[in-house]
Amino acid sequence: MLVICHRISQLLLMVLICLVAIPPSVHATEDWISFDEIVVTAARISETKKKLPASVTVIDQKEISQSVAENVAGLLEKNAGIKIVSQGSGAQSFLDLRGMGGDNPFGKVLVLLDGVRINNMDMSSINFLTIPVGDVERIEVVRGSMASLYGDSAIAGVINIISKTQGKGLSADASVITGSHGELNGKIMASYSCGTSTIRLCFEELESAGYRERAALSSQSTFISLVGEPLPGLSTSGRVSFNKMNYQMPGALTKGEMELNRRAYQPARPSYFTPAHDSDEALQDTLRANLQANYPFSEEGSINIDLAYAQKQIESDMASFATYTTTAQKTFTLMPRISWSGPLGGIPQRMVLGVDYYNEPFALEKFTSATRSVRASRADICRESTGWYLQEEVQAVPEKLFFSVGFRQEQADIAAKQLLIAAAETLYDTKKIHKAQAFDLGATFVGENGFKVFVKHSQAYRLPFIDEQVYYYGFASDQFLQDLEREKSRTIELGTQWSLFTSLFLEANVFRTDMEDEIVYNDAERRNENLDKTRHEGAELFISYDEGDFLRLRLKYSYHIAKFLDGIDKGKELPLVPNHQLTLSGEIALLPPSRNDLPFRLTLHPSCRFVDSSYLSGDRSNKGPRLDSYSVIDAVIFLRGKEATEKWRFFVGIENLLNTAYSTYGVAGTSWSPEVYYPMPKRTFKIGVNLPF
Repeated sequence: MLVICHRISQLLLMVLICLVAIPPSVHATEDWISFDEIVVTAARISETKKKLPASVTVIDQKEISQSVAENVAGLLEKNAGIKIVSQGSGAQSFLDLRGMGGDNPFGKVLVLLDGVRINNMDMSSINFLTIPVGDVERIEVVRGSMASLYGDSAIAGVINIISKTQGKGLSADASVITGSHGELNGKIMASYSCGTSTIRLCFEELESAGYRERAALSSQSTFISLVGEPLPGLSTSGRVSFNKMNYQMPGALTKGEMELNRRAYQPARPSYFTPAHDSDEALQDTLRANLQANYPFSEEGSINIDLAYAQKQIESDMASFATYTTTAQKTFTLMPRISWSGPLGGIPQRMVLGVDYYNEPFALEKFTSATRSVRASRADICRESTGWYLQEEVQAVPEKLFFSVGFRQEQADIAAKQLLIAAAETLYDTKKIHKAQAFDLGATFVGENGFKVFVKHSQAYRLPFIDEQVYYYGFASDQFLQDLEREKSRTIELGTQWSLFTSLFLEANVFRTDMEDEIVYNDAERRNENLDKTRHEGAELFISYDEGDFLRLRLKYSYHIAKFLDGIDKGKELPLVPNHQLTLSGEIALLPPSRNDLPFRLTLHPSCRFVDSSYLSGDRSNKGPRLDSYSVIDAVIFLRGKEATEKWRFFVGIENLLNTAYSTYGVAGTSWSPEVYYPMPKRTFKIGVNLPF
């Protein structure tokens, strides 16, 4: 560990010295490094980054267009330095922000699509493949607690995926990406704008045989959006999207099995009485629709209303567990809010007051076979929540010193009923009410030359997933855990940002989050419990350097340490929390400035990710082996139009250039399973083209 710390410290010092030593160019621009950038996620209204008591990362359209990532998770990993964990296929991956660790860190990160929550109510992670990358305009990542504004799950941060809406006249483009392991990704997009109205259409299809056996994936996405101003002052936007996906689940491998063939599916293990994963697969249909309206009732205030509906159905055939299920989840969302900015007693201020209502019915049917001709059980669950919030910002010193305070009150009802059909027995028919509060206090000072420092204290919460609160998989032992409570957290963080000159931007943050009543599975009791308190501490460093069209660099480093504060594991580290993570990416012009007369640009986009070792999932006692650290280097060469308005491009890329054998996820051995891992792809190649027409 000391060797790793020493190497990383040396690397950071060398990069910083090199950047400071490079003189600022008169040609440098602030397109890539924008201190006054407008964001919407951190305040639920448009606000400049410099005023916010938070660390905000924006993945803009330029970065998205220059990425070869086939899904949003890839964009977050490579462009925002967020840890992405894979469990066998692109449809089975989840994210971890600020080293939350454990078995469900994604439950402590809120993910929004155009401001509407898309987190699942059960423990399944978000399937980012259902969101076409070609439809994404930008992604805003806010690190730190945002529960006073957003409620459930916003403990480690909020990620808002913002769709494209605007266009100019009639335009269309198509792109094709092909690569190793039978990957083929095609997109067709078209838009038409007239006056204040824009209509957009998109179709995207992804096919892949997968790196491993039984890891094939097929995904088709379609969406249509319409933006306009039907009445003077009233702006509206609507969007409907549909995704159909088939994917296989290859399972996990032991180290010995990976040495024989790391691309194999999980074999039969007679000593553990488990069959092979040679036919595990799932079919998922996802429908999302939303309507947003904004009406400014005065120069200082406006009313916003968001309506959304989502529907997801999954047919899962887990032959390896003799489990065949069909789940149907629906989400109805209503989010009205009012915002007002203006002087109050002569002091500039901004206020947001709103209500979030969610109604989420969920049904699961279990069948005796893949034919689904005989039902074994049925469970019906509904989570209904209502939360109101108030956020206030005051400019104590105009454009210099800002204070903010936020409060939220929320109630969530979880009602469940399960029937064992063969026995005609109702196992439970009951409900649980969770009441939760959140608050935050923040202060931000803005100085000269892009200098900013902020401090923030917050209290947040996470409601139990329904399959943490309720066991509903058709066994006689299934139950409703009335004593399972919500998780609670308190966070204090301090951060600073500084533009040393127009080319160099630095950001540093430190934080501490104390968790209470964390929900974990107690293997001895065979049930979920609120167990030990934990503490998550860390530091983050971001460096951006922009030397015009010649050189652009980004470095993201984070240090995380998460430990149990009490209980039998007091002083032990939480599983799946790497102490160090480092991401370095850039853009390098391959043609000299003297060839600026050419009608195209040729650029190299290298990136490197380092993730430190961590304890395996389930190893709370820290007695087992660790998940190995790994470094992955990618490189892409782009040929594209010289002007930003020219959308044609061609690229050739190599991912995992050094052919590293690594895993992002592993599980400690138990009485029913050996220690296992999910191997990631080794060296892969990609080639793609995008053409307007």
